[in-house]
Amino acid sequence: MIIHQIVARGTVDEVILERIETKCTVEEALKKALARKYT
Repeated sequence: MIIHQIVARGTVDEVILERIETKCTVEEALKKALARKYT
């Protein structure tokens, strides 16, 4: 089965997709997203 992901740039979609791909925790994904946004 093939699943396609539609992801919009600059949205929470990128954070969710990264979390799925890397198997990181929700907290880790949130920290990374906030660091990217505010640096």
